[in-house]
Amino acid sequence: MPSVPIHPPNPPATKAPSPLPPILHTPTGLAILELQSTIHFAPGAMEEDGITPIGRLEFPESVMTGEWDGKSVWAYIGEHQRMRGEVKKLKTPLGILKRKTVGEPPSEGVEGEELEIAEIVKYKIIFSERPEPVS
Repeated sequence: MPSVPIHPPNPPATKAPSPLPPILHTPTGLAILELQSTIHFAPGAMEEDGITPIGRLEFPESVMTGEWDGKSVWAYIGEHQRMRGEVKKLKTPLGILKRKTVGEPPSEGVEGEELEIAEIVKYKIIFSERPEPVS
């Protein structure tokens, strides 16, 4: 049975600023977004660079304290719909691996390849309700 070594994550040289609240910060800014629905795009929605914008996330602040409550999230899809979601802690953290090539990769098999832990994600943003219209 082939085996591949796994390495712990390397600390990032510089931590990029993240638009996510501190509870969702990871070294490279990854977060899990769970949508329990299908997103339909209008014809021609894809931009020139091949990326299709889905919408935007907003983390509402409390009117009284000005701080995020740590749970509420709004996803605005297009210009006319929004979904309410919440941040939930994963029961088991999720490790994201990336390939790490060591030396000259051989032409056959997996020798010369190793894995590195890129992220450990502890929270997800879940949207389980239907979108509501926004004017």
